[in-house]
Amino acid sequence: WTLFATWLAALLSVFLAARMHLSRAAGVAAALFALFDPGGWWVGGHQFVMKNGIWLPTIAGALTLVALALAPRAVARGRVGGRTGLAMTGALLGVGILFHPLALQLAIAAFIPFVIALLTSPLDLPLSKGNGILRLAWIVCGAAATSAFWLIPLIRARRFNADFPFWPPSAAEIWAQLLDGKILHQPAIWLGVTLCGLFLLAARSDAFSRFIVLFVPAAIFLTTSDAL
Repeated sequence: WTLFATWLAALLSVFLAARMHLSRAAGVAAALFALFDPGGWWVGGHQFVMKNGIWLPTIAGALTLVALALAPRAVARGRVGGRTGLAMTGALLGVGILFHPLALQLAIAAFIPFVIALLTSPLDLPLSKGNGILRLAWIVCGAAATSAFWLIPLIRARRFNADFPFWPPSAAEIWAQLLDGKILHQPAIWLGVTLCGLFLLAARSDAFSRFIVLFVPAAIFLTTSDAL
């Protein structure tokens, strides 16, 4: 049941994100490629979930993806149901943090690409600097209200954090592994679909498409120990 819940959460999050900003067909196609992704399930996912029993990061990542997909629309709505939508988006992110702190790490890494995408994309309502900061603050408040009771004591437990054995790799380690072909090597069809998808999204003007185009390449380095 744990494996099924993890698999379902990942597929639904990918489908919903693509369905909200592209189309139902795009959502189905994205979910199928997520299902058969060798890095997600055949190698990394099977090792993580089945052998190590670590299924919580996948659930946290899925909830974070849905929150990021909801965020541009919630920010663009402004006063029309804006506060409720922003708070609910933040609450969804907070639930992801409760599953695993990886959600917070992903949200921090996504912040700069997300802001750039919002500032360079046409929105339904004009977004001033002050309004943008206020609306993003509502998302942060929603996430904090949901997860602060657990996250703050966790952060204060310095001994636990100091003894944590799995720190993110450094930028130098990531670069060396990229050059040696130890990471991001995958079958040609998945690499081709990834690159074609990024090129197609780059031609779109909506905020979420631009965010994905910026975040996917940058996430490799934004989630290193140096950046964090």
